[in-house]
Amino acid sequence: MRFKIALIGFGAANMLALAYIASSKPDLLPQTVIIDPTLNGGALQNQWPFVRSNTTWQQFVNAISKFSATAQYASIISGEYPAEEPTHLHVLARHLRKAVEPFMRQATLYKDSVIKVQEDNAIFNITMKNANVIQAEKVIFSPGSIPKVFNYPIPIIPLAAALDHRQVGSYVGPGDRVVLFGTAHSGCLVLKNLVDAGADVSVVYATEKPFLFARDGVYDGVKQDAADIADSVLDGRLSARLIHYSKQEEVVSALLRATFACYTIGFELDSKVKELVGEYDPKTARIGSSEMYGFGIAFPSYTEIDGKKNWDVSIPSFTEHILKTNILSKVSSE
Repeated sequence: MRFKIALIGFGAANMLALAYIASSKPDLLPQTVIIDPTLNGGALQNQWPFVRSNTTWQQFVNAISKFSATAQYASIISGEYPAEEPTHLHVLARHLRKAVEPFMRQATLYKDSVIKVQEDNAIFNITMKNANVIQAEKVIFSPGSIPKVFNYPIPIIPLAAALDHRQVGSYVGPGDRVVLFGTAHSGCLVLKNLVDAGADVSVVYATEKPFLFARDGVYDGVKQDAADIADSVLDGRLSARLIHYSKQEEVVSALLRATFACYTIGFELDSKVKELVGEYDPKTARIGSSEMYGFGIAFPSYTEIDGKKNWDVSIPSFTEHILKTNILSKVSSE
C-alpha cells in the first residue's frame, strides 16, 4: 500500500503532527498511515502516567489551541483543571488522544513496530515487525527515547518505577541505600519518592550547584514541584547526601555501599532506532536529506543561550517545532 504520509510512533509529538495535518491539509488524512505498537498515547500514558509534568494545564490548552482542528476541543476542556497547576502526564496524554481521535479514525492504523525504512527514488519503503510493508512519500518519525544509564555493576531502579511513588516501595524500604544520578526535574521527583519510601539516598550531580533553579534565570532550571523538593533538601527538611560527580572517590564509596542505583540523566535513541535514521537537523526537523522529519523527545528543537543548546521537551515546544518547520510542503492531496 502507498500513502502520502507515514507517522511512525504515536506519542505526544505525532498526535500533534496529526492535528497539524488535520488543520492544514485535512484531505491528506485518508492518505495518512499511523504505525505504533500500542496506539494509546505513547510513553506519557504507558511509562510516566503519574508524573506531574512542568506543563501547566493552561500551557497544554494553549498548545492544542494553535491547531484549528483541535481548537474547539481545547475550548471545551479549558476549565477542567486549575490553569496554572502542573498536570499529570496521563491527563495530557488522554486529552491529546481525545482531541485527535476523529482524525485518527480517518487514517490507516497499524498496531506494529517499524524495523526498516529505506528510501528508493523519493519513496520510503517501510517494513514492520509483523512483515507488513508499505510505501510513503513523507515520513514523520517520533519514536520516543530511552533513559540514559551509566554502566556501574549495580542493580538499577528503572526510571519509570522510580517516578511512580506507588512502585518505589517494591524496590526499596527503610535501611536500603540508593545512589541517584541527576538533579533536574525528574531527579528531584525521584529523590522525594525514594526518601518517602525510607531509603538512604546519595545524590550525584554534575552541575556547578546541586540544583539549578528557573527562578534564578536558568533556562531549564527546576521549578514548581521539583523546586519545592530541591528547597527542602537544601534547608534540611528532606534528608539526602549531595556529592559532586568530580569527587569520584565519594561516588565510588557510595556505590559500593548501595543496594540500587537510579539514573535521571537524560534520554537517548534506542540503538535499533539509530539504525533507521540519518543525521538530524533540529532547525528544519529534517532527518537526512530526504522527506523524513523527526519530532518529540527523540528529535527536539532547542533554544540557544550563551552558546549552549537547551533542548526543549514539552507539548508546547513540540507544537512550536511542528508549526515552524512546514512539514507538509511538497505534499499534495492528489
